[in-house]
Amino acid sequence: DPPYGNERCYNALRLAHAILKKDPGGEVAIFLMADAVAAARAGQKTPDGYYNIERMLKRVLLGKGAVLLCGTCMDARGLNEADMVEGAQRSTLTGGRALQAYGTAQIEERHRHRYEFNNHYRAQLEAKGMAFTGVNDEKDLVEIVEIPEHPWFVAVQYHPEFKSKPTQAHPLFRDFVKAAMALADRRRAGARDTAATGGETK
Repeated sequence: DPPYGNERCYNALRLAHAILKKDPGGEVAIFLMADAVAAARAGQKTPDGYYNIERMLKRVLLGKGAVLLCGTCMDARGLNEADMVEGAQRSTLTGGRALQAYGTAQIEERHRHRYEFNNHYRAQLEAKGMAFTGVNDEKDLVEIVEIPEHPWFVAVQYHPEFKSKPTQAHPLFRDFVKAAMALADRRRAGARDTAATGGETK
């Protein structure tokens, strides 16, 4: 989402500040994609008394956190590195759940070559909320797409199963299962709360 108009960016950065304060030696990374890349734009001006996302991001950077920007999202909005807060980095694996899973912006996987994403539709799909978070820089091939509004939607143009083992799951499989378990836990907790208040559950 854009930095202003709702409080999603604000609340996410408040959480990042709280984590850095509680664990100064910990690692915090902010991944900005789609309209949220504008949150890292330099020179933001807000009325007195209102929060300023730029200043909040700078606090993360001062706390040794990382701010990574979706490169294709920047391009689609006419933004370049000179427009952004100093310290924010354009990333090849451009944020999102894939980067969280891998823990690095540079990965190597076996490309599934029979089908490829048609870049003709890239801007159109991005405008509707799809994020292109992994791109082969040499061939400009889309390798990973995500839907940030979905609890965990990651689609890839390669074979993660070739690097997965029974005792060491591929990062994407591992995080998918973790997300599914977390969602199930939230639903069970919601059902218990509803039952406790005498409501009905579906």
